[in-house]
Formats: sequence, structure tokens, C-alpha cells
Amino acid sequence: MLAAAAALLSATPALAQYGDEPLPTRWSSPTAFDSRPHARGVSLSASLMYGEYKGRKLESREYMLFGGITDRIGVWYAWQDYFARGISSQSRFDVDSHSFGARYVAIAPTTEKPTSLALEYEGFRPGFGRARTSNSTATYSGTTVDSFGVTYGDARGLQYQLGYARAEARAAGKADILSLGVGKDFDLSDRFRLRLQGQVFGQNVSDPLESRKGEVKPVLYAAVGYRLTGWARVEADAVFMPSGVPIASGRLTGLSSFLLNRPGGATEGLRRDAIGFGSIRLVFHKSF
Repeated sequence: MLAAAAALLSATPALAQYGDEPLPTRWSSPTAFDSRPHARGVSLSASLMYGEYKGRKLESREYMLFGGITDRIGVWYAWQDYFARGISSQSRFDVDSHSFGARYVAIAPTTEKPTSLALEYEGFRPGFGRARTSNSTATYSGTTVDSFGVTYGDARGLQYQLGYARAEARAAGKADILSLGVGKDFDLSDRFRLRLQGQVFGQNVSDPLESRKGEVKPVLYAAVGYRLTGWARVEADAVFMPSGVPIASGRLTGLSSFLLNRPGGATEGLRRDAIGFGSIRLVFHKSF
């Protein structure tokens, strides 16, 4: 599936470069992996996410601060909150989370050799998860998730990522997750940018009810960015997960890692049901 996606992406050339004030090559959402250098400076973004799956609803907010210390070294911190509602309006699950990460561009592209390589780490530290039904409430201790990625960019503009994540829930369960993905940006004009991306996650999971090995979860991702001014842009993206949500799943990790606790209720369908969600993000960037 990834080979077919790579062939499709490589067959469609990027159409244009950005204007005199280029956008940072890195999308504000870390879901879009990238091995190229980013713009130096500070970015602040705010996003809203919404999704539905078999009568259940999912909402999330995220605020992120990214600092490009140099064009090769970047760090970020983000705060998220998640709210899931079950088929019954009284079935709910909510949690606050924060994440932090860093990336290093080990090999930057040049005119003679337009390939690149970047190393990335991201940690998620959710707080207590709160589950409610019509006749009970429960609180779950926060999980710990550490993820690592190696991203390679080839001369055709394709980005490939190999990732590994380890998730643990206190006295409840753990998971090891491997991922492989391919993506590409298309500059549609001096203001519009498109990202198409596909990933496959394979995970071994041990939770309070069972152990499951070799689960495979594909994830399809698309995003579009529009430059409003030299210092502001808006991004909109969409994600589709046809086999449910991986335990470590990009921007949903602060919530999906609680599946190790098997809280049931509003979150139960996340494990296996097809789900799609979209988000919109406003980004402010100041170069230095």
C-alpha cells in the first residue's frame, strides 16, 4: 500500500515555490513529518478538532509553541484537551494532556544532493482521565508515551518516516508501536500548500483484558495550508483511520493511550471502529 502511495505521490510534481516570504517547511502539526530544515523563529498555533464514529463524538483543542532555534534544531511544547461522548449523552470521557518534542536535521538538502534526514522525539504526558456513565464515574491515572522517528527526504520530494513508540499505563497495560509512512507536499501557488500522507501502524498491546500482537492500523492524512500574511497562515487537515485508532496516534495520543486502561463507554469504539476527523489551525510565526 505504501509503495502504491509513493508511486502516486512521485508522479505528481510540486507546482511552485513559495513567494518572497516562504512558509516554514515544517507544518505546525507534528502529524505531518518532514526531514527538511525549518524557518528560524517562533510559531504559536491554536487548533480545534472534531470527529464522529458510529454515533459517538470526539472534540479536541490544542495550543502549540514551536521554536526554531536554528534551521536544523527545533523544539516544541503543546497542551491538548479531549472530550469524547458516547451514543448516550451521559457517557463521556475527558482528559487534559501536554506534549513536548524536539527535532534535529542531521542532513540538510543541497543543490548537488537534494536529500535530507531528520531525527525526532516526542513525549506525551496526559493527566488523569475521567470516565462517566449514567450510573458511575471512574478516574484513570495518566499514561506515558515516548515516540521516536527517523525521516528521510528523497530527491523527488517524498518524505519517508520510520517510527517507534512505547506507551505505558500504570498497573494497567503497555504497547509497542512501529510505524512506516510516506508523504509529500505540493505547492499549489505562492500561498497554497497541500500535504498528502499515509502511514501504517503495527502494534503489540497488553491491557487488563487481553494481549494482542500484530495489530495493523492504517492512517490516511491530508492537509492544506494558506498563507494569510508573511507572519500568519491557516491550516486545515483531515485524518481517516479505517481500522480504529493506534495507541500512539499523533495528535490523538493523549486520548488514545488511555485505551490501555480499557475504560469502555465513550472511548470503546476508538479501538476498532473506522473514524475520521478534521481540524482547523491558526498559526502565527515570527522569524529571527
